[in-house]
Amino acid sequence: NPSSGFAVSAMRAYQAANSAFQREHAELKAKCEEKHDFSEYNALAVPFFEELDRDFATEITCGWSMDDEFTIGAVSDLFESIPSVVGSVISAYWEAVAALEKK
Repeated sequence: NPSSGFAVSAMRAYQAANSAFQREHAELKAKCEEKHDFSEYNALAVPFFEELDRDFATEITCGWSMDDEFTIGAVSDLFESIPSVVGSVISAYWEAVAALEKK
């Protein structure tokens, strides 16, 4: 449930980290925009956001109740084994948020 406490908390942490990254690297991003070359910015952004996405997906899945416990360790192992699952979890989260907003 995307409106549960742990999911809301995870989203706030995600947004705060995203905003901090954007503020910290605003000058570099502007320089890259002028040059039409984002390779330097992307070299920082891609690994940062991959880790941020992994952390966010871990936070929102650890609260799920299933037959097998979704612990941080189990979820981290899953994401290490199948990295594409991170994107799937985040997509499912946003779909659930959109569905709740329609209600």
